[in-house]
Amino acid sequence: MEKTSFSILSKVQDVKITPTQITGSNDGLRSFLNVFISFTFRKPSIETVFDVVSLSAKLKFQNPNVLLAEKDVLAGITVNRDECETGEWFNFVLDDKAITAIEKYRKDDVLFNIELTVLALMKTEVNFANSRMIRGADGMIKETARLYFPIPKSMWVEKILFALGHQSLRLIEIPLTHRTLKEAYADIVFEFTKAEEYFNQKDYNKCVAHCRHTLDALTRNLKKIKEQVPSETAFKWLENIDTATFNWIDELNKSNAALTSKTHHSGHKRDFSMQEAESIYLVILGLLNFIAHIK
Repeated sequence: MEKTSFSILSKVQDVKITPTQITGSNDGLRSFLNVFISFTFRKPSIETVFDVVSLSAKLKFQNPNVLLAEKDVLAGITVNRDECETGEWFNFVLDDKAITAIEKYRKDDVLFNIELTVLALMKTEVNFANSRMIRGADGMIKETARLYFPIPKSMWVEKILFALGHQSLRLIEIPLTHRTLKEAYADIVFEFTKAEEYFNQKDYNKCVAHCRHTLDALTRNLKKIKEQVPSETAFKWLENIDTATFNWIDELNKSNAALTSKTHHSGHKRDFSMQEAESIYLVILGLLNFIAHIK
């Protein structure tokens, strides 16, 4: 649980967030990050009470300090006891630009902060005929607080990002079936899906490795056709395409194979960067999209 506090007439008021309770949702049009904020409000003195009129929250990424969304809540909470426990849901609307910015800047865990503004109407209680009553409003007070909190990487990637309905990588969809490749194509789609999963988890080496595995069967059969060795049944269609198309597929495939395996070459052992993995993924996506639509 992450905590902060602010004061109303020198009386401490507490604010809390439990990151594991944060959820994502999507209504088919908009994506929401749903954050429950708990409050412990306290009377400033025996005579003074207040109404929390509104709560305004700005959701920001911590580094860089990017504003992602804003939410206003009409609270209507009366604090007339020594201590009042309450809470409100803040359903922040995240558009594609906001989600893309989060994915661009996060390293592992997602680090957010919320700038909270509390608008309170101050009142004075007085004794009257053995009972207490409100004399009248004494004016408005505006106080602010800033609450920093992380969302674990595993929770963000596996639960929230999925619930937001956001495709953080795949920009073009490829057909899920192929009339000729059949079983071989199912393996290709499986490997490609794994590449996407590892990219979203920021494991770029595994992303590239699965991109390479995506093309293993294609590489094997291109080689057989060039050597005039009978190709596998699922790849017989490659023997019937025109020379220019075959050469284009072959050269692009060879370039990808060399690029995706360069970390295994002597003197070149290093990790793939996000930009390299993304570029390799998109090139192979284009190649698969082309192959999937060959008649």
